[in-house]
Amino acid sequence: MGRPKIELEGQRFGRLVVLEDTGKRYFGSVVWLCKCDCGGFKEVLVGLLLSGETRSCGCLRRESSRKNKKDLTGQRFGKLVVIEDTDKRKGDVIWLCRCDCGNFTKVKTGDLKSGGTQSCGCLRPWNKNLTKETDPRVANQAKQMKGDKNPAKRPEVRKKIGKANLGKPDPRKDKSWEEYYGEERAKEIKQKNRDGHIGNHHTKEAKRKNQKASIQLWQDPEWAKMMVEAQHRKPNKLEKRFNNFLQEIIPKEYQINVKAEVMTLGGKCPDFVNINGQKKIIEMNGDWRHGEKLTGRTKMEEEQQRIDCFTKEGYQTLIVWEHELEDIGKLKKKILEFNERN
Repeated sequence: MGRPKIELEGQRFGRLVVLEDTGKRYFGSVVWLCKCDCGGFKEVLVGLLLSGETRSCGCLRRESSRKNKKDLTGQRFGKLVVIEDTDKRKGDVIWLCRCDCGNFTKVKTGDLKSGGTQSCGCLRPWNKNLTKETDPRVANQAKQMKGDKNPAKRPEVRKKIGKANLGKPDPRKDKSWEEYYGEERAKEIKQKNRDGHIGNHHTKEAKRKNQKASIQLWQDPEWAKMMVEAQHRKPNKLEKRFNNFLQEIIPKEYQINVKAEVMTLGGKCPDFVNINGQKKIIEMNGDWRHGEKLTGRTKMEEEQQRIDCFTKEGYQTLIVWEHELEDIGKLKKKILEFNERN
């Protein structure tokens, strides 16, 4: 048999007044719903009420911590100067602090007093200038973090990190390296980057190999679509304008293919692809984007390069230039002639 129920309805225990039995049981003990004088509600075990261990919804402890709180405003702890109380609690008072490097950070009282946190994170790490050859601690750490043992390299962890950062503003945005890292650290990073690039140039042979490998990868439609999605490609104003014009004169004949929705050919994404069985492509060239100043090729060379690329795959190609949109009548005739061509 269970324990006999003790009726507590309406009774007061500290700041709590018992309202009703919740119907819940914890190892046979009744759980009562109580209302606190501060207006809060709390479910409490009968034993905690009778022993006096629970006397409020938690407001008593919060008030007590505020009364006993030692004001740290203006005090310095390492590179941190305490600015104000954030009014947040995680078992301890959390303070807003300003670091000497200019950044702000939130730190618990215990971490400040113990010396566990002395900066926003800009202080030099313990392993600076140490290598796994010269220090056994670094060697052990490198061994522990090798390959799949490194959490940051696991796909599921990387996915979690990505989700956690979604929508969060980048703290480095609109800040110079000196403002974000501090003068000394910024100099170190810049020097390290300069040293890392000295002599690191691809040979012509390596460049050709990379280009060849890239073209081969783009032949795979799934890989090409994945890359296009990763680049967040969208039709530009010129492509949207031309697409509207195209749908007016020959509706449902060509589909815009900026995101590789239809296909990729020869490692390229054709702009507009015929979707009614004809092997025909229309390319929309911007005057500046495909001009001689940017590409180093003449107008004829630029057109021929694209035509040759798609001819190898068995497709006829029509090149339309941005300035041709100024003469709609002439452009309409050009497109209709190309579409009727066998």
